[in-house]
Amino acid sequence: MFSSWFPPSNGFASTLGLELAMRKDKATGEVLTEKNKKFELKKIFQLPWMFWCILAFSLFQTSAALVFSQNATELAEKRFNVDSIKAGWYSALSQYSGK
Repeated sequence: MFSSWFPPSNGFASTLGLELAMRKDKATGEVLTEKNKKFELKKIFQLPWMFWCILAFSLFQTSAALVFSQNATELAEKRFNVDSIKAGWYSALSQYSGK
């Protein structure tokens, strides 16, 4: 999820992954991860509600953007009463301008 929010060139997701892969925290000496190799489903449900809200919003936003981008030319054609070529230009401009 972090890799899609931050550009790959900044390396935020890689840094976070490397930090979580360490066995001990340098400052406190605390072990950061368990040596448990089995998958526990109940730990997924222990994640904070804000995580689930962000995940649901990202899913909704991606779905809505995908549907809009697939139908944008037809919508522009009907709305502005132009041919399909001009409607394609309008929809492309709206996607690149962000509005």
